[in-house]
Amino acid sequence: MTTGAQTGVVVTSISGSTLSPTFQGAVAGSTYITFEDVAAGTSGPFVSGGFSFSGDGAVETGNVSGKYANPAGDNTHYLSTGFDGTSGSKTETVFLGTHTNFGLYWGSIDAYNTLTFLKGGSTVFTLTGGGVPLAVDNGNQTSDLSNKYVNFAFTGGSSYDTVVFNSTSPAFEVDNLAVAGGVPELSTWAMMIVGFGLVGLQVRRRNSFAANPAA
Repeated sequence: MTTGAQTGVVVTSISGSTLSPTFQGAVAGSTYITFEDVAAGTSGPFVSGGFSFSGDGAVETGNVSGKYANPAGDNTHYLSTGFDGTSGSKTETVFLGTHTNFGLYWGSIDAYNTLTFLKGGSTVFTLTGGGVPLAVDNGNQTSDLSNKYVNFAFTGGSSYDTVVFNSTSPAFEVDNLAVAGGVPELSTWAMMIVGFGLVGLQVRRRNSFAANPAA
């Protein structure tokens, strides 16, 4: 386990396969996305864990040589990006709303896997397979060194709302996503402030009536 900081993001890596590929180090109270609510083989736009995925990825199980392989020790459904029968760069995108924490089980980490966090359409943080702390980006499908549960903590007021999985070769396999640290949007804050103001006004009016009862 190690941590590293870059532009307000702390990245923590924990060996996945021997410890269990499920939510190692994820923030308590996270919303989890396991892809078990999506049929294996599903591609194109789909919803899992209440969040919308779109792009070139597909929900898979098991492995097909030269195409995709389940993360070490993971015998459940997972998301694979990078092989759809055609060549070239492949991308899967999920809009999660504004949050400050994210976790995922990253299988057979490769240098050509890229994870990008966006906020309002702008990139706020990018990590390639070669940048995962204490990981070896050689695509080994069984080694603890290349199968890690990776956690991201956005600090100093930074946050993200969208996560993009990109791979230029087969494949980028992930599972057990964890989303936490929800941040209200500005419109939500405005509604909350208005609501607090109305509550305060009601309290003042009640106090005024109590202090000046009708004759």
